[in-house]
Amino acid sequence: MKVFFVAIGGKPWWTRQHVDAMRAVGWKPYLFLGPPERFLPEAKNFNPDLLFYFKHPQIVPEWIEELKAETGCRFVQFNGDQRYYFIKEIWNNRNLLDMVLINNSAEQEWYEANGFARCREWHIGVDPRIHRSYDVEEEFDVAFGGNNYSEFPLTEERRRLVYAFDNHFKLLTIGNWETKHNLPWISDESLYCQTLSRAKITLGINSFDVPNYYNRRLWLCLAIGKLHLTRYIPNMERDFENHRHLVWFFSVEEALELARYYLEHDKERERIAKEGQKLVFERHTWRHRYEELDGMLEREGLKKRKEAS
Repeated sequence: MKVFFVAIGGKPWWTRQHVDAMRAVGWKPYLFLGPPERFLPEAKNFNPDLLFYFKHPQIVPEWIEELKAETGCRFVQFNGDQRYYFIKEIWNNRNLLDMVLINNSAEQEWYEANGFARCREWHIGVDPRIHRSYDVEEEFDVAFGGNNYSEFPLTEERRRLVYAFDNHFKLLTIGNWETKHNLPWISDESLYCQTLSRAKITLGINSFDVPNYYNRRLWLCLAIGKLHLTRYIPNMERDFENHRHLVWFFSVEEALELARYYLEHDKERERIAKEGQKLVFERHTWRHRYEELDGMLEREGLKKRKEAS
């Protein structure tokens, strides 16, 4: 299947993960890095079976409509939404999308009730070449990589959690925090993983309490081979076993107790960390994700083009 993969502004470490995984499942990707005005001539010349991208407001609906009309290609976009709110770009594309992908299990029917042909659950993956264990000194008890947002449903609980850990443990934060040991936000995923690896435990809490909403932090924290201690995500027992792959909590107080316990029990902590890493490498790499997506497209009849108009 020929796939026109739009990745304008994508860093080489990011685009390589996707292109290599696409090739591994038998796709033939064309990596389009821009500029946006080259979209139509290059896409038409490639004549794809599928137009695929993550959020890219640079590509306007009129261009997509023209490409689909001329080639009959399908259009799939990953949105990763968790807010029951449509950003303008996704809303404007709703009549052109053959499938929109989101990283939770709660919103599919809501999307389809609002005019999207298909909405399916599809999650972020890992690449073991960069999302892996790093041989660095464990100089911190706990690390948290996430920003201090101001307007989301779990903002206050997130703040209480982070500052409680800063008071009770040697905590490393990445983001806009006023903790004792803080680093500015890190976008490069290799450096992000290396930085989190400086702690014995990684901490997690989402900004939204949405079923099976797994963000980048969860997958990367598991991939580095450290115990991941996370606020419970509704229905996460579907995908993880508590105290085997990771450890979840329901309150700040419980999180503090669990952190103390596992910092004092090295073998148990390391066992869970290894099982969590094993799980993501066996089931949740980008190759697995594109195999899942290929299967979705096959079942939905979207690997075949529409007759071009």
